[in-house]
Amino acid sequence: SYENIKVTTPEDMGIAELFLKKRRKM
Repeated sequence: SYENIKVTTPEDMGIAELFLKKRRKM
């Protein structure tokens, strides 16, 4: 959920980055 994205831990940042990259390709 979007609330979880607010949490900024190394793992979450990496996952968020991959998620954004996937959205860009689409």
